[in-house]
Amino acid sequence: TKSDSSLVLRGFIMIPKHDKKEFSGKLDFQNDRFDVKIGQLKISQIGIEQFIAGGKMEISSIAIDSINADIYRDKNVTFNFNRYPPFYNESFLKLNIPLHIDSVIITNSRIQYGELAEGRPMAGTILLDKFNLQSYNLTNQVTADSIENVMQFNIQALVMGEGSLNLKLTLPLE
Repeated sequence: TKSDSSLVLRGFIMIPKHDKKEFSGKLDFQNDRFDVKIGQLKISQIGIEQFIAGGKMEISSIAIDSINADIYRDKNVTFNFNRYPPFYNESFLKLNIPLHIDSVIITNSRIQYGELAEGRPMAGTILLDKFNLQSYNLTNQVTADSIENVMQFNIQALVMGEGSLNLKLTLPLE
């Protein structure tokens, strides 16, 4: 929407081409397989004009509602000891554009992670239901006069349909 500089995506679905067993058979090294559905993604007040003029990309909010994610890893596939992916905060810092996001909110979501342990016939899974996340003031612009250059995430979920999870995750940018 041009009038309020927003972008809305509804009904996003990412379905892998191969089922879990086929996917694992095609890998040289361990990797995660993602099967994801998102009810709605809304990016509000995108500062595209400021960015085009040479400033930083400013986004007021990213609101994601109803993620349903099934993530799977087969530990029977060889692990690549020469590749250690960067943490989320390190990846964010390496973005080629200056970026500031005021808030990221995820609501009404469900995340299932399954892992097939080496030599086991069935994958073990963990389910995070009623998953919600809030994060504020995300930037890859580190300032020398700042007391802390960190990313903070507040997460609430129901683990395996039983226990409440309330997590505050702090990741230093540097």
